[in-house]
Amino acid sequence: MSRRLGPRMKPASPTEKDHPKRRRGDQRPASRPPGTMALYPVPIGKSLHQGLTAGFVDFPKLLRSLARDSHSGYVRLKGDGFTSVLLFASGAVVEAIHDVDGQVSTGTGAFSAFGDRIDFGEGDLDVIQLAPEMVTGIYQLLTYPSTYERLLARFIKPDALLEYLGEQGTSGAVIVRNKASVGIVMFRDGRILGSYTDAARAVSDSTAAVIAICDDPTAEIEVRGGEIPAALPVLD
Repeated sequence: MSRRLGPRMKPASPTEKDHPKRRRGDQRPASRPPGTMALYPVPIGKSLHQGLTAGFVDFPKLLRSLARDSHSGYVRLKGDGFTSVLLFASGAVVEAIHDVDGQVSTGTGAFSAFGDRIDFGEGDLDVIQLAPEMVTGIYQLLTYPSTYERLLARFIKPDALLEYLGEQGTSGAVIVRNKASVGIVMFRDGRILGSYTDAARAVSDSTAAVIAICDDPTAEIEVRGGEIPAALPVLD
């Protein structure tokens, strides 16, 4: 059964106030080196469906339904040893990422792997709605290159770094991780959209939980982002 990654008909041009823009044919960011690829935690938004057993899900119908609803957010499939995420903007898939025991693939290959897992009835599926700005931020988190990486927490003042990024008008994400935890702070034009950790994925206005990870001197900090895309390219 064939699978479409986006709706058949091109919708009316949306503004990001309603949905993040996306269109076919845009150039995608250059692929990151394999060693830097990771499926970072994604935040919890409004849950439309949670814990659906994959064996009961008709994948093509799900895609068509989300296209009709102009869904913005993500669909996450999690099972034994794997996690897959499809990121949606205005009802179309704009990125896919598939992690099997730390081996990560992205793009069309990850999308196909997602569909295969559902066909085999593997895992449980969540459908989460997010604000358009957060969708764009996650897109930058998953696809954009690092501007700073492997900064050791014992040398960095995290509060000062976040303040500096705000002054620079940064758009993207700060990633803090140690062996036990991962924390994310999302930026948009220097404004903090919110933060969350892998243990507490609800978006918070406070960055305290992420900064607390830096109490571990072995924690590493990465800043990933760049210019806000005018439109998110549909994954073909």
